[in-house]
Amino acid sequence: METLEFAKYYDITEFAKEHNFYDEFEKIFICSDVWDFWIARVTKDMYFDEHKGEYKDDEGSYLIERNKIPKESKGQTIGSTEELAKVIEEDDLSNWDMKNAHSMDEVIEILDGGYGIETLELSEI
Repeated sequence: METLEFAKYYDITEFAKEHNFYDEFEKIFICSDVWDFWIARVTKDMYFDEHKGEYKDDEGSYLIERNKIPKESKGQTIGSTEELAKVIEEDDLSNWDMKNAHSMDEVIEILDGGYGIETLELSEI
């Protein structure tokens, strides 16, 4: 059974949608860090104006909202669909940070430095 690679983002959109999580978002990604799991939620045609602190409709824009979910222990990983669902359920939709992008390629660049994001296949966990 595979587990999430450290500090690498995975696309979990298909899993999330199949389990009725995050229906309003275009894409969902997860990353395993030392002490946290990072959930990145992407909304298409949305922009966050940092100066005014307001969300705005903006065709062609992508808004990335990230939240960190604390791990139970430093070595915790996700090794099953049940564990993945448990981490997702901990996301209260608050934001640790937000970034604006103008394409899905830019979203990938922001999240993973251009190294690419893999789709997490359920057979891997």
